[in-house]
Amino acid sequence: MQRSGVTRKLDDVGRIVIPKEIRRYLKLEEGSSLEIGINEIGEVVLSSISNRNSIAHIANYIGDRLQVLLNKSVVFVECNKVIASYGTSNLTNIDKWVIDKLNTSNQYIANINKTAKSIHINEFISLSDGYVIITPISKNDIVIGGIIVWGENLMDYETQLLQMIAKLCVMECV
Repeated sequence: MQRSGVTRKLDDVGRIVIPKEIRRYLKLEEGSSLEIGINEIGEVVLSSISNRNSIAHIANYIGDRLQVLLNKSVVFVECNKVIASYGTSNLTNIDKWVIDKLNTSNQYIANINKTAKSIHINEFISLSDGYVIITPISKNDIVIGGIIVWGENLMDYETQLLQMIAKLCVMECV
């Protein structure tokens, strides 16, 4: 466990204030749900339920492994915003074209070599060869996010693997 060095006293009804820096780091806002527990050595543990059950949580857990396994750039999107990217530097936004493909609710696969044009992931990344796979993450027929992968070669298992990960994201998200 990472220690912050900050101590707090309980008030007369048993409340404590979580320091602003920790709330920001954990993306906790007013009304966020926390699970309170005690670990095996008797320490009180607070867990953010909303952070644990999100696409971002899953992306943080498997994103880097997925990038190494596929040897391709991998980007996770939630609510049309980039939440994690692997194999590409500082990707913070994606092109409207990609968002439109995500919102169709169907997996999109393009062989860029055959399209005779480049595909723009954003204003800095333009792909002129290889493949791109855009896999939406849908819950109750509503797209809540997506996984975008691009690289040189398309392997048979990649599309199915991304669809399984998208289903896992839906199962884990509340």
